[in-house]
Amino acid sequence: MARLIGLAGHVDHGKTTLVQALTGVDTDRLPAEKERGMTIDLGFAPLDLPGVGRVSVVDVPGHAKFLHNMLVGALGTDVALLCVAADSLVMPQTEEHLAILRLLSVERLVVALTFADRASDLELARTMIREWLDQSGYSQAQVVPVCAPRGEGIDEVRGALGEALAGEERTLEPNWLLPVDRIFSAKGHGLVVTGTLARGQVSVGDPIEIQPMGLRSKVRSLQSHGENLETAQRGMRVAINLAGIDREQLDRGTLMGTPGTVFATERIRVEVDWLEVPKPGSRVRISLGSDEVMARVRLSESPAVRAHSQALVPREPGDSAPERRNALAQNVELRLERPAAAAQGQRLILRRYSPPDLLGGGVIIDPFGQTPTAAASPVADPISAAVLATPHGLPTDRLCQLLGQTPQQLGDPLERKKRSGQLLGFAGWWMVPDQHRSLAEELSRVLLELHGKFPDRAWLPRDKVLELAKIPLEQKPLERWLARLAEEGKIRLQGAGIADASFEVRLTPKQEALWKRVEDELLSQGVNVQEPKKIALALNLPHQAVTEILNLAVQGGRAIHISPEIILPTPTLQKVIGELRAWGAKGFTPAEFRDRFETSRKYAIPILEYLDKKRVTERVGEVRVLREGAEKC
Repeated sequence: MARLIGLAGHVDHGKTTLVQALTGVDTDRLPAEKERGMTIDLGFAPLDLPGVGRVSVVDVPGHAKFLHNMLVGALGTDVALLCVAADSLVMPQTEEHLAILRLLSVERLVVALTFADRASDLELARTMIREWLDQSGYSQAQVVPVCAPRGEGIDEVRGALGEALAGEERTLEPNWLLPVDRIFSAKGHGLVVTGTLARGQVSVGDPIEIQPMGLRSKVRSLQSHGENLETAQRGMRVAINLAGIDREQLDRGTLMGTPGTVFATERIRVEVDWLEVPKPGSRVRISLGSDEVMARVRLSESPAVRAHSQALVPREPGDSAPERRNALAQNVELRLERPAAAAQGQRLILRRYSPPDLLGGGVIIDPFGQTPTAAASPVADPISAAVLATPHGLPTDRLCQLLGQTPQQLGDPLERKKRSGQLLGFAGWWMVPDQHRSLAEELSRVLLELHGKFPDRAWLPRDKVLELAKIPLEQKPLERWLARLAEEGKIRLQGAGIADASFEVRLTPKQEALWKRVEDELLSQGVNVQEPKKIALALNLPHQAVTEILNLAVQGGRAIHISPEIILPTPTLQKVIGELRAWGAKGFTPAEFRDRFETSRKYAIPILEYLDKKRVTERVGEVRVLREGAEKC
């Protein structure tokens, strides 16, 4: 994997001179830098280290006015080379830069004790720096005296950097991320952006998402320190030639990466290690990638938020962050004053608005800042943690936002959890079994409450029931979830109607008496039942009363609506099915059915089509046979 060495330190402590002595490159490239004799913007140079190979060195500004540029340069640093002048030792920006490195989880450090020839007592200076490092949590850092103009100590610095970079390399992340810090047009090539690859690897031809502009492009070509590449890896200083994008479409602060993993947002949730906790609602400066944006702070320490953040903060193998967490660590919502680009797991620095003093640093745990509303159980698996941190699960796209992965990358893990029963999937909506049960219980509670108010209605309006139960699912996930409940025998569904599986329509004594008269009349007619108007005349009853009791009977399962003109009492239909068994395996024709039940095609065909639809009978050519096991419909 490519490596990045970040230079840091107080202004005029010899960073640029040391880089030139190490690499032969003058990183003060801007005219203003030459004129003022100090680094204003980022300077980069390649460095070949024995046993390590080629690494990138970034020289960052030391002056307080250019602290944001220092923060951009420190992102993705594997080893920090901190310059401390032997004659003036630790200065304000030295302290601040070291704090930033600590907040950005840069764990490897080499201290170059520059201007060693100016020290009145070099060993005393070295001892004082050693004590300061011990107190700052960098007791393993080497301290190397250097006099860069004379070339003294340069080889020793190279050796110390090589030792710091030696050892096991971190695994490349599945997605790449690049904060853009420079944009220009190259003659014959088009638009080029540069930055330090913060994670993963990118190759020529890869698709690109560009935020907060919401643009898409692809990698036309790649370079690192003037060398053409097919693939660039985390820690490399890269220039990317973009396809189909104009210069005026981009600004410094742009974030690029794998499509589906970078987002435009105005609210982010961050796990912050505070050096100093600001007041709620304070205005702060956020250094986010190569961007700086103002924001308001909202503090939170609820158990749900804490469980959620602890589970989702990304940890790489060997990361000791949990063991050395700041006592002031806190989950924070940042409301940005303008749209900015963000990615899950991205690190950032917070400073006071004015004066811009350092407040803390953190990692994005949710690029859209939504507050978890349910306490998560302590689980090691971030997928389950993300699902558990919500009351009713969440869709795949939201899960991807929280975990910083694409739907393709999450596909196999989600399917494995589904097969093992750890997760339930409903057309892209994911729940744990307990969430499914809880949501089903709430739906059942609302259904039974409404059935109690309307005991004569077999079907309740589905949309109204779901609204009252506050079911968060929509469209396909909702249909799949309801179908699962129906399969489990918890609900019944019919068109736009829904009912609890245990509910039965209850008629009043007066309605029962009326239905008994109507049912007796219908049973006497066999399959040749009359329309409601004629039944009303035969029984000397109001037409509306007969129509209403028939509708109640159908809702309660006491009668069957065969067609708009035919309503059969349920016993009549069951008697028909029973008699059809007499034909056995040879089946029967519609004409035979008509003759057996002494009816006409007006009744025979609708009844047979209804039985086909309900899978009681099956049509084989011109003959119908009774399906195996068909007792009722």
